[in-house]
Amino acid sequence: MDHGSTLVAVTADALCNMDDEQLRDFMARHYIPGGNYELPVDDWETLPIADRLRLGERLKTQEKALARSPTTFSRSLDLDLLDARLHQAFAGGVPPRDVRFADDSECLSPVLGPEAEKIRYERESYQSLVRAGGRPLYAIDLLEVVLNDPSSFVDTLRPWLNTSAGNRPETVFQRQLSRWQDFGKWQNDNRGRQDDDGGFLAYIEKDKHFAKTEYTKEAGLRRIAEIQENPAYLQGEWELH
Repeated sequence: MDHGSTLVAVTADALCNMDDEQLRDFMARHYIPGGNYELPVDDWETLPIADRLRLGERLKTQEKALARSPTTFSRSLDLDLLDARLHQAFAGGVPPRDVRFADDSECLSPVLGPEAEKIRYERESYQSLVRAGGRPLYAIDLLEVVLNDPSSFVDTLRPWLNTSAGNRPETVFQRQLSRWQDFGKWQNDNRGRQDDDGGFLAYIEKDKHFAKTEYTKEAGLRRIAEIQENPAYLQGEWELH
């Protein structure tokens, strides 16, 4: 890569819409000798939280694929720095135009691997769906069986595979929960009732819980301290949620 040339920026939405091969090629083209990646994306703040999580999973998967290639890179893409900067952007911060990734003792590090994260997200979504009165597509006991061999459950999964999110059996409960929540909001709107989502205070607690469970211990404590010092900065994110 010629670092003297001007990087052509792409949108965050365009990055999400790339297929796996395109995303992998994009990452490879923006690898910097010495172990860094420089992704020329200038509008991270437009990316919803759900898309941020899905993009993080996909980037981790493609980073592994690149690491297994004959041109193995010496250092891995710091996706937790990406996650932290996207979270900051969505909360109203201003990320740099060219996001750089490198080893950094201050960076956040993953608590779980990609596969474990998929399972955890689905379990949490399943539980939230049940608590909200929804009906999950299948029993939670079958989750890992389904994810390990989705082709054997294609008839069950089919209603949730042909969607704009693509054929992603690992996000079925997440999409069911989102659809159920949208339906509940639609009902409340039509009946002139307020959404019963706990409001802004509940959103603050949810964000603190995310920091506690998803960040390293030190990074999580810093994030929680920031929220407690000035919870109002989450207001914009909550209103968009």
